[in-house]
Amino acid sequence: MEFQDKHIYLIFTAQHLLKNYLITALKENGIRITPAHSTILFLLEKNGPQTMTDLSQGLHLDNSTITGLIDRLEKTGFVQRADHPHDRRKWRVSISKEGLDEIAKARTVIGRINKEIESGFSKEDLAVLHRILGSFTQKFT
Repeated sequence: MEFQDKHIYLIFTAQHLLKNYLITALKENGIRITPAHSTILFLLEKNGPQTMTDLSQGLHLDNSTITGLIDRLEKTGFVQRADHPHDRRKWRVSISKEGLDEIAKARTVIGRINKEIESGFSKEDLAVLHRILGSFTQKFT
């Protein structure tokens, strides 16, 4: 395989390894959420209640994936769904006290792993990494 033919393989492999590493680290620290759940909880913590569509668009996931993730988070008591005040066809999802507690625990583990990712790279290297990864969102959205 030529260098120029390996981009998808390298990106996919890195993403897969990092996801598995994060799942293991969260479990080992008694944290009950997955990386996908953490992204939803972080978004709800930062932006407040969101519709399912808002979450789907914000995380670039399809509606059925968001529905499954929210179902599991609701079952564990980390989020609540409520009727949307202006549209009875929509739900508004909000983070619960338990969800805030869980995301606070996860933040410690995720912060440690972010430091591991930064290890061995200069600020310039990390800026290039962020620019490249950010360009994926622009190119493929």
